[in-house]
Amino acid sequence: PPPDGGGVAVVGEMLLIALAGGVGGAGLGAGGKERLKAMAYGLEFDARFSAISKPLSLIEKGYAELAASPRLMRLLQHLLAIVNFLNARTPIEGAAGLHVEALGLAARTPSNVPGVSLLHYTAMHILKTDPDILLLEDDTPHAQHPLLHPLHPLEEALASLRSEHAAAAFCLSQSRQGDVLRERLQRVMPRASKRIESAVMSLGRARKAMERLKQLYAGEGAQKPEDLVAALVGFRDDFIACVQDNSSSRDKVLTQVAPSVGRNRKRSSASAHGGVASDTGSTASSHEGGVGLRDRIVFSERGG
Repeated sequence: PPPDGGGVAVVGEMLLIALAGGVGGAGLGAGGKERLKAMAYGLEFDARFSAISKPLSLIEKGYAELAASPRLMRLLQHLLAIVNFLNARTPIEGAAGLHVEALGLAARTPSNVPGVSLLHYTAMHILKTDPDILLLEDDTPHAQHPLLHPLHPLEEALASLRSEHAAAAFCLSQSRQGDVLRERLQRVMPRASKRIESAVMSLGRARKAMERLKQLYAGEGAQKPEDLVAALVGFRDDFIACVQDNSSSRDKVLTQVAPSVGRNRKRSSASAHGGVASDTGSTASSHEGGVGLRDRIVFSERGG
């Protein structure tokens, strides 16, 4: 080829004409555009499929872990019981559930003790009454914010890939022996078919897990799947952080707090409606320290 690379361009042009079914360099033959798309599909399939399958696999696992985690459900039941205990004899006592979008308030609901939130108290209560919940992170290793992509764009990308796969399969069926396109697609199509089928099954499992999450936690209001998952994962992460805080000297501080003058039982993140965790008997007043702690710590809605 000449130094300026012109020969490469000529070879490239001839290859495109051959792929497109042109005759003697006369231009695109019948179905040339479809043949070029089929070749592009064969060349790009691995990269495009990887961009779909990796986040889809994480979504499937993350959704399934959240939906199947008994520790997450019990954690929410404990929190609801504590909130109802704090709200006893107020207009909002006896809440049936918590709004999922309000779960983030648990870590931001402070008390009269610096650095002690409602969720810190919940973590301390769980350490004494249901310590198995402290292994919550083991239940949900794939449920992490950076990994939980919205599902809808992946659904669209997979649908587009399936459509192009069908078009490429048709081009392959119309090709002849010795065709450059045929040789390429014969190497790609069997593997692509199996991978696409696997991704479709993974998508179905992710949808099923999301429906289960909605049944358990979404409540009455319409909510985007990614928002629901983000709220649950955010609450889980807040709880883990509070557990780590409590593992230092915080427990000693809590047990030494002097009795408070007043009680604030009117403010909390509880609601009489919502889909998060029914109160199934895990009551804050049933353990030693629950009543006493309310006498010593006042919770307020104001964050800080």
